[in-house]
Parts: sequence; structure tokens; C-alpha cells
Amino acid sequence: MSKFESKFTRDDAFAFILDVVGDDMGTKALIEAIKNKTISPDSFIAELDADASLMQLIIECLAFSGRVVRLDWREPIRDCVNEFSRLLTRVGIAVEAAERSLKDVAFSSRGEGPGMAYVAYRPLAEAKDMRVIDLYNGTDDYWLVIVPRAIAERWEWVVVAEHQYFCDADFQFSHALRKAKIEPHYGKAPPEARQPPSAA
Repeated sequence: MSKFESKFTRDDAFAFILDVVGDDMGTKALIEAIKNKTISPDSFIAELDADASLMQLIIECLAFSGRVVRLDWREPIRDCVNEFSRLLTRVGIAVEAAERSLKDVAFSSRGEGPGMAYVAYRPLAEAKDMRVIDLYNGTDDYWLVIVPRAIAERWEWVVVAEHQYFCDADFQFSHALRKAKIEPHYGKAPPEARQPPSAA
């Protein structure tokens, strides 16, 4: 993606979080407390210093709501199955078929676990018109959320900061999808990154 100054603000971070969590009252209350600076000193959010990135704030708020999972790129398949199951179950998607299809996979090459699990779970999300989004933060970790397709399309390729953006998980797992003979939605990043919806 081309480099440019992002116009992504704290309000955009809150708008994205609210799009992901929907009616989750606990997360809405947390955001209001952050905005009003009434966070308890004992809160995990209080530990984020003033220099914390907006992506870090997003990830922490979504972790609070249980709507984000973290996968290391070399995560074993069994752990990936557990995390994808938790992610999809959180939004009411039955995952037994995907769990069964991966149950007997005892070994995957280093780095293939997340992609193999994504290939198995992706059809379940798409059947409910949902997409998995990666909150790319410049590390080897995948921070994944699941959202309705319309929300995914609104936020895809929006740049939060340099080397931090939201992308369809098809981009991150395109190799695994092609290996399974599935064409990804997005095989490569667009030449121009996007500004947040508020700046459009």
C-alpha cells in the first residue's frame, strides 16, 4: 500500500469497535468511560499509557468484549481450531462441521495452522454473510474479528497508522486458500490505502 498520512482518529477507533461489538453494552460503557476519562485505575485499559497506539486501544477493547482472537503465525492447528471456534461461536455460528474436518489433523507444517483453520471455518462465516478481518499491527500475530460483510467492506484497507490496517483475512491466508483451490476475495493489497469512513 502506498504511504500517506492517515486521518484515522480516536473517534474512528471507537466507531470501528462499536461496528464490531454491535449491542454489547459492556464495551459501549467501557468506551464511554474512556471518552469521559472515568476509567478505574484498576482497569486493564488504565494500564495503556497515553502513547498507546490506536490499534492497541482497538485490540484491548475488542479483547474486553471477547470479539478478537490472537493467533501466532506458527500456532499449532489444535490451538487455531479452538480460537476460530471461539470467534465464530461468539457471533452464533455453529462450528461442529469445521471442528470435525480438522479433528484428525495432528500435524501441519510450521506456519500452516492458522491458514488451514481459516480455510475450514471461512465457509461457515460466509454462509452467514460474515467476514473475518485481520487487524494488522505490523507483527507476526494475526488479530482476527468477525463482522457482517457490509461492515467488513466499510473498513477494509483502512489505515490506522503506518504498517497498521484492517484487511480481509483472505489476504493474509491467500496461500492456504489457493492451496485448497479456493480463490481469495483479495489476493493482494490495493495500490492505494483507504482513509476511515469519517474522512470519505
